[in-house]
Amino acid sequence: MRWKQHFESILNHPDPPTLDDIPEAEEDLDIKLGNITVTEVNEAIHKLKNGKVPGDDGVCPEMLKEEDTVTPQLICQILQKI
Repeated sequence: MRWKQHFESILNHPDPPTLDDIPEAEEDLDIKLGNITVTEVNEAIHKLKNGKVPGDDGVCPEMLKEEDTVTPQLICQILQKI
């Protein structure tokens, strides 16, 4: 209950009377907006640091790195459904 009150007090504020004038970016960024690829997932998995505690799902980085064919494909399928 205390956390709820805390976040309500810091997040529930009216909009400011004036908005800041933010200038346009000087250059466009090359951002891919398409679906994530199996290669990108595989690269991200291999960048994970070993020896980290598993998350709530019980999966640690070493488990993901052990199999590099089906796992990235499954992750891609899950991400495309989100």
